[in-house]
Amino acid sequence: MFPTFRLGPWELQTYSTAYAAGLILAGMLAFLRLRQLPDPPQRHMRDVLAAIAAGLVGTYLIAVFPTAQRFIQTGELAWVSRASFIGTLAGGTLAVVLLYHRNPASLGRRLDRGGPPWALLLVVGRIGCLGIGCCGGRITESALAMWLPDEAGRWAMRYPTQIMSGLANLLIFGVLLAVERYGQKRGGKDGTWPFGGFLFCLYIGLFCLERFSMEWLRADATPLWGPLSWAHLVTLAGMGAVAAVIVRGVRKARRPEAPQRSGLPLPGLLPR
Repeated sequence: MFPTFRLGPWELQTYSTAYAAGLILAGMLAFLRLRQLPDPPQRHMRDVLAAIAAGLVGTYLIAVFPTAQRFIQTGELAWVSRASFIGTLAGGTLAVVLLYHRNPASLGRRLDRGGPPWALLLVVGRIGCLGIGCCGGRITESALAMWLPDEAGRWAMRYPTQIMSGLANLLIFGVLLAVERYGQKRGGKDGTWPFGGFLFCLYIGLFCLERFSMEWLRADATPLWGPLSWAHLVTLAGMGAVAAVIVRGVRKARRPEAPQRSGLPLPGLLPR
């Protein structure tokens, strides 16, 4: 639609500009929220930068799965060059978990404070997707259809998946803030109700649900088996994982001998 735009003497790519703006917005807000924890600002900045760096790596490494599938099916060894926020989220989360896995209480608090703003990355970034036509929807005669191009510039009545995804992530961010405020009333100002890391787990679960649902409408889904795509498999696994962590964390927090503000129940998954 608008793959490039001019800003004075510069011609900028809509996609790169939107995601850079979203990254700056999410990173700054995550840092400001982390500043509310009693730790040196340098540590907060380190965490944000580590999450960004690992997230950027994960953005492109996630393509190893469809690349392997293509090789198995066709014998063609060609990298499927496609960025995915699923990899971004996985890489950034892994970086923070590795930094704090020996201190689960601190890990949970930091994920709860620094995690939710990353929903805004997609809110802004999907504007860039809309600009170049990537992540577009299937052709449809539904009442939701809009006259939009795909990445190859072919215009048709399509599901506006970029707009739908952006609005869904904005809604997710609002839900997380509402749950956080409720948790602060129930569990104190540190927002660790019902356990440290719950808010971040909720974010992962809601994002996976949104992406799983949106994948049915997208025209660029990488097929896996039948109507299912790789994103379906990964997001379904993500929902299952966070559901298990939430159930375990809630049960642990309800035990009489357990502290009310327990940390994210993940340390057993990683070597000490």
